Amino acid sequence: MLIMKEILIYTLCYFGLFSSTLLMIVFFQNIRTLKHPKPKYFPKVSIIVPAFNEERSLRKTVESLFSLDYPKELLEIMIIDDGSRDDTLKIAKTYESKGVKVFTKKNTGKADTLNYGLARCSGEIVGALDADSFVRPDALKKMIAYFEQKRVMCVVPSVKIWQPKGILSRIQAAEFLSALFIRKSFSYLGGVPITPGPFTLYKRWFFDTYGGYNTETLTEDIEIALRIESKKFVIESVIDANVYTDPVHGLKKVYTQRLRWFKGFIDNIIAYRFMIKPSYGNLGMFILPISIISIILGIGAFSYSMARLGSTFAQNLVNWYLIGFDISTWFQYDFDTFFINTGPLLIIPLIAIAIAVVILLFAREYSKEKQPWALSALSFFMIYWMIYSVCWASAIAHRVAKRTVYWGKQ
Repeated sequence: MLIMKEILIYTLCYFGLFSSTLLMIVFFQNIRTLKHPKPKYFPKVSIIVPAFNEERSLRKTVESLFSLDYPKELLEIMIIDDGSRDDTLKIAKTYESKGVKVFTKKNTGKADTLNYGLARCSGEIVGALDADSFVRPDALKKMIAYFEQKRVMCVVPSVKIWQPKGILSRIQAAEFLSALFIRKSFSYLGGVPITPGPFTLYKRWFFDTYGGYNTETLTEDIEIALRIESKKFVIESVIDANVYTDPVHGLKKVYTQRLRWFKGFIDNIIAYRFMIKPSYGNLGMFILPISIISIILGIGAFSYSMARLGSTFAQNLVNWYLIGFDISTWFQYDFDTFFINTGPLLIIPLIAIAIAVVILLFAREYSKEKQPWALSALSFFMIYWMIYSVCWASAIAHRVAKRTVYWGKQ
């Protein structure tokens, strides 16, 4: 049992250290290419805004699209009301006089709503912007030139949390920030396994040729990414094309969102398991495998930590009982440098945390983020691993039991 415990801990430590160090090396090897190319021409771009009960945030979303630094005659904005029960449609119609195309339909979910928009838009490049998100004025120009490369079918922006407040929102802010760095490194390696919903852009040709968004999956953004790369096309990531979205509030909603994401990831990895082979390059032999391994190791480490915590608590309770529940012993401590733990099980995690801090710092620097980040990073390191592990374990259980997962708004 002791040997198995040590194998688990050392595997987790070295795997985390290896993968994070490799991603940093890849990022800095390509750092000179971070400067995005200037567009030689401007294609027509269609932006679909799917909206379900978004009366509070829709105006900010649409106004951000009006503020884009892009030829207005080449920008088509569509709002599709997905059967809202509030004033979403009423607010959307106020923009018709400004050239926005407004549609309404019965509630069928985001993927089907996006397909509804695809059937009615006319742009060479098409994308979506969630009605709880907004985009910076320079984002589109930073992204558009990549489409001049024939094999590029999709360009992903830098999605961040707007003005996080509270522990859960700050955790999400750090999570999204670290994802920027990882996604950019993955793009250098030739495989981005997810195309986030807010303002990711695609060549319309791909949808016309290979079909629209998959309405049967929980995570259409993962499915479309894997479908694009299964056809040997390229997904680019632009680290400073900033898009902001609202955080999810409340532990239950965070859990439900992550459960949907993770269950959707599992479903799509199983559906596209044929891509885990050498012919799909780094995506098939590195990115997808380490994604799977990290899940397994994360759950294993969390389970061990909880078991160890429970055992230590029980032993301390027994010891406390033996001394008559004397709380004065809590305040007796003699510090001795001789007993400082300098073993690898302490040093390696500290190095891994230091690398994670560096990743957040560089993600913030190169994505030109101005919002405070220190509290977000602290909350992330202390709490996120527990939420991550619980949600992954739950997602796997849901998959095995074939249980349906829903996510709030349909």
